[in-house]
Amino acid sequence: ARWLAAGSKSVNRTALAAISRFEAVDDQRFVLHLSRPVCSLPEQLASATCAIVHRDFERLGDKWSSNPIGTGPYRLTSFEVGRQASLERREDYWGRPARLRHIDFIDLGPDVTTHVAALAAGQVDILYRIGVAELDLIARLPNARLLEHASATTLCIRMKIETPPFADIRVRRAVQLSADNAAMLRLAHRGHGSLADHHHVSALQPDFGRLPTQARDVASARALLAEAGYPDGIDLELVLGNTTGRWEQDVAQVLQQNLAEAGIRLALKVVPATEYWSVWDKVPFGMTSWGHRPLGIMTLDLGYRSGSSWNESGFADADFDALLDTAMGILDPVMRGAVMAKAQAQLRDAAVMVQPFWPQMFTAVSPRVRGHVLHPADDFRLDRVWLT
Repeated sequence: ARWLAAGSKSVNRTALAAISRFEAVDDQRFVLHLSRPVCSLPEQLASATCAIVHRDFERLGDKWSSNPIGTGPYRLTSFEVGRQASLERREDYWGRPARLRHIDFIDLGPDVTTHVAALAAGQVDILYRIGVAELDLIARLPNARLLEHASATTLCIRMKIETPPFADIRVRRAVQLSADNAAMLRLAHRGHGSLADHHHVSALQPDFGRLPTQARDVASARALLAEAGYPDGIDLELVLGNTTGRWEQDVAQVLQQNLAEAGIRLALKVVPATEYWSVWDKVPFGMTSWGHRPLGIMTLDLGYRSGSSWNESGFADADFDALLDTAMGILDPVMRGAVMAKAQAQLRDAAVMVQPFWPQMFTAVSPRVRGHVLHPADDFRLDRVWLT
């Protein structure tokens, strides 16, 4: 009810909008009544935005860290923003007992080289994440082990389609056709990842719809700009925050060179990561990191359905929404992929974004760590981890 209440700022207000009412069956079961099919409901309820909280959560106040009542195998014992958090194993946990008795999360700041130095010195055992810039350093450390995983995490370089000059689809198409996805992957991420195709659904997701890849076409981009009234090119500004690392800026610099070939003069405005998240859905041209979701339909529903909470581009199309509704009613992901292909093609043809590639994810751990798996959605199952 909190998620769907009037005035709720939760993204779940979009993701779970089809829930018409809750019905309690008994103390441990409930039924959700839906206004339309939502095949992604189980996955959505397992997402980070759907944490299970105590029935007294509202009465106790929304500052959860002051009243840490949860359902997991650990109890939060201390928490300081920007410094650390500590967990103690719950001996009365209902499930399989956790292996580690105590866990400390330490905030080492935004500089990843500091994180690597702490690992090398034995001060920490697991890093949250490293980037391609740290791969060579990790390879030289005798007491570090590299973990990697493919993911549907990605960068969306999206345009506000109702804001000039992006209100003209010819300008958006020119930007998209000028982008060299292979060059961005190769130069900005050292080739670690897989190419994307400007529609924000990954081949890793089981409901991915296969499409012919859109080819880069600088000549057509120039022609579209001239047709739109920019025969001498156009000046644009891209806002980014390096929210997942400096590699985002590297991508932007390669894109800057790509677009220059079509006469698009791209200025880069780099802001602090915290500042970017205050404007990510407001700037006319922005580069946003989107996290992994297990199903492609979840991403399209959350990011591109008309009026959805995280629709940062402002894209709205009734036919596209109808395709999402149809796809949501198909349980089999392979069969759903046929409808998804139509939705993906429609989104790509609308030239809402440049989406260059799906980056490989990396982290590093000490050799004594066992059982830790790098999860594509950044989930940490530390109850299954132990140290030798």
